[in-house]
Amino acid sequence: MESTDPPGKTFNEREGSFLPFTLQISGTMSMSHKNMKILVIMGSPRKGNTTRIVEEIGNEMKKLGDVEISTINIRDIHLEQCRGCHVCFFKGEDSCPLKDDRPIIEEQLLHADGVIFASPNYVSSVPALFKNFIDRFAYAGHRPRFFHQRAMAIVTSAGPGGLSDAQHYISASLGAFGFRFVHTAGFLQPPFPIPESWQKDNQEKVRAAARIFFSACGASRLPAPTLREVMGFRIMQILLRKVMGTSLEKYYPSDCLYWKSHGGLDPGSYYFTGENVGIGKKITIRVLEPVIRWQINRILAGAISASEGR
Repeated sequence: MESTDPPGKTFNEREGSFLPFTLQISGTMSMSHKNMKILVIMGSPRKGNTTRIVEEIGNEMKKLGDVEISTINIRDIHLEQCRGCHVCFFKGEDSCPLKDDRPIIEEQLLHADGVIFASPNYVSSVPALFKNFIDRFAYAGHRPRFFHQRAMAIVTSAGPGGLSDAQHYISASLGAFGFRFVHTAGFLQPPFPIPESWQKDNQEKVRAAARIFFSACGASRLPAPTLREVMGFRIMQILLRKVMGTSLEKYYPSDCLYWKSHGGLDPGSYYFTGENVGIGKKITIRVLEPVIRWQINRILAGAISASEGR
C-alpha cells in the first residue's frame, strides 16, 4: 500500500494536521524520565510492512511511559545524491556544495534521546534512498558526534536471506557515526499470508524491541562503544597524529581541528566520550596496534613523498 501523504509531509494523527517530516505520537502514562524523544528514520520507499512494524513498536513504548515519537520519511525529504567529492571530509560539512535538508535532519538527530533506523531488506542491504541518507552523513564517520543517541535497527524482509546482513550494515555504518546501538531486530514479512507461529514471533519481537529500547533510552548511563568503534577510533587517531606536521595535514584540516577540540588526540584516550571502554577492548587494541601502525606508516610514506614532490 502506497502512502497517500502529500510530498514532504506526513500526517499528524494526534492533531489531525500535516506537518513537515514528523509524525507526533505522545503517551500518557507516567514514567521516571518525562517526555522521552524518539526519532524514527524511515528508509522504505513506500508505506508498508516496515512502517507498520515501527508503529507497533511505538505503540508498545507508549504503554511504558511518556514517549514522543517523530518520523522522518526519507522518501519525502529533500536530500540530494552524494557526489563523492570529499569536500565534507577535507573542508567540513558546512562546505558541502549540496544544499538540502541534511543540516535540519542532523539537528533533529542530535536532539533525540533515541533513534530507530527502519528499513526493508533490499538484496542483503538497504534501499538506495537509505544508502544515500547514510552517504550524506559520511563526514560523521571521520568526526563522530551522535554519542548521546541510543539507536535501534529494525529491518523487514520477505525471507530470511540477507536479513541479518541488512541489520549489521545499518548498525555498523551508523555506529561509526557515534550512535549507540542497543538492539537490532529482523521481521519476516513475505508477500503472502504468514502462519500464526510467524505472527506470534513478530509480536514477541515487537514487544521485546519496545521494552529494550525504552529502557535504554531512559537509562542515565550510556552503553559502552563496541570493539569495532574503539578500533575505528584508534585507527583514525594514529592516522591524524601521523599526518599532523606533514604535507598531508592540509588535506585533513577539519578532522585535525575536530579531534583536537574533542580530546580524540589526547594521550591514553580510547574513545571520544572518555568512559571506560573495558579492559578486554583495551588489550585487543594494544595487541593489534603494531599491525595498525605498520599499515598506516606504509600507506602514508608514499603519500607524503608524492605530496611533497608536488
